[in-house]
Amino acid sequence: MLNLASIKRGNVKKVTIIILIIFVLTIVALNFIPIKNCINIKDIIDRGNKAIICKHDQVTGASWVVIGDSDGLFEEGKGEYIDIIGNIPDTKLNSSVLLGDNEYLFEGSFVETKELHGERYRVFNVTDWDMVNPIDRASLRGYISPRSYLNIFDFLF
Repeated sequence: MLNLASIKRGNVKKVTIIILIIFVLTIVALNFIPIKNCINIKDIIDRGNKAIICKHDQVTGASWVVIGDSDGLFEEGKGEYIDIIGNIPDTKLNSSVLLGDNEYLFEGSFVETKELHGERYRVFNVTDWDMVNPIDRASLRGYISPRSYLNIFDFLF
């Protein structure tokens, strides 16, 4: 004789496994939907604003280093620490992208000089920004997410 309770439990397990598989596949698939494309350094053109190429650095004081401009990259060690205001990626991107070894193109202009922790820094007002290809993510997603664009997970958490 068939036990109806065991059949129902088996169906619930199957449905649960199918839902779990669909959920995992959806999460993985979202890594492959571009939200913001990256640019290549060789394709950077001056769009009328002052464009600078920066890296984020975890230091006391100004946490951005200018490593180049719309004319190209500077020599190693010739960077300038600056502070940025305006439309900045710190408030939009998650920590795995910010902690990665990434380069950013900032458009805008230098607006003032201010003092932080006893040192003077120029302040750059960012009107628009892009990431320079390739993207480095400091998480496991760095192994599965494409490096040529930002996806939804780069803006969450």
